[in-house]
Amino acid sequence: MLASQLSVDDLAAQISDGAKLALPPDYSYCSLSATRALIKRRAKALHLVGVPSMGFQADMLIGADCVKTVETAAVTLSEYGLAPRFTEAVKKASIRMMDATCPAIHAALQASEKGIPFIPLRG
Repeated sequence: MLASQLSVDDLAAQISDGAKLALPPDYSYCSLSATRALIKRRAKALHLVGVPSMGFQADMLIGADCVKTVETAAVTLSEYGLAPRFTEAVKKASIRMMDATCPAIHAALQASEKGIPFIPLRG
């Protein structure tokens, strides 16, 4: 089977409105070109899952009104402080915030990978 190559815009077009996207923290070299393509196509009602936290990429999508739900341990711009668009959206209740912890997010991802509903954690 031949591998196909897509442009970033073509890739963003395949992400439907309301999709659940797992986003890494900033230090994981996020694809800001994909973020820009989602904003350009005016994506709506995205559900962002921080793996386990998110940063600039999430803040851009929230500021562009592409996000309905955020599920994460944190949204931060690291040494630059709070993520301003996220903070504003939470204060205005314009996004749904599902608070989680780093271990819970990693356990949920591992459970999904194994095809099971959950993995218990020690408390």
